[in-house]
Amino acid sequence: MYRPPTSPNSMNRTYYMLPPTTLTMGDHYQIKPLSVIEVEKIGKAGIRGEQSQSTTGSRKSYSAFPVEIATMCAELFMRDAEVVCDPFAGWGERHLACANEGISYIGFDLSPEAIDYAKTTYGVDNILGDSRCVDVPNHDGLVTCPPYWKLERYDNDGGLDKLSNWESFLIEYELILTRFAAKANPEATYCITTGDWRSQGIYYDLTYQTAKIMEKLGFTRWDSVIFTRVKKVNYNIMLPQVKRLGYTVKLHETLNVWKKA
Repeated sequence: MYRPPTSPNSMNRTYYMLPPTTLTMGDHYQIKPLSVIEVEKIGKAGIRGEQSQSTTGSRKSYSAFPVEIATMCAELFMRDAEVVCDPFAGWGERHLACANEGISYIGFDLSPEAIDYAKTTYGVDNILGDSRCVDVPNHDGLVTCPPYWKLERYDNDGGLDKLSNWESFLIEYELILTRFAAKANPEATYCITTGDWRSQGIYYDLTYQTAKIMEKLGFTRWDSVIFTRVKKVNYNIMLPQVKRLGYTVKLHETLNVWKKA
């Protein structure tokens, strides 16, 4: 235990030595380790270029993962990990971020389009497979973003987004997290990005539901990061409706970080 020189304001304080992985002056991070981050616009003139806002659009129109958050996960929260899994691998941003840090990444996705996009755009190979039945490898990290049921449309057959109701979605979602958690090494770190949304007047609380599942699986919360595009989204067009109905425009998502006991 380390005790620095005392001062009148520190006589009763106890100081502990920082763990070996704590940042040093020589460490460099592309993304500042802040609890609130403004990410780049995704959409027209954004990371993926012009995209449709139709509710029947493809997954590409909705689920581009912010490179800032992928980078933060890889270089900060996964810095001690050797093998990272992803049950919803998506378009390849998280795989690329892990590869850039020299971390072995094993990602599964049901969408052939997403698998091809990750390969042709980022040069990474994700695995075409259903995380409800794939052979999950042992791992010490997980980085993912689950599908947003009834909000996104995915290019796959039999995915979670195709389930008929929210309750069924949560059951299948918990099944996947349970399967992966069973192969997680002790003290594994899980980074799960979630958002909440409204559809047809119903509020879907994916962030809260994810927390319930993770706590049930024996994980404890390690950190959380709010990221937003508030400066890059034309939310003014939505203000009349939300004012009339009495709720807010959702402009943020949450990176939830968990540790396995």
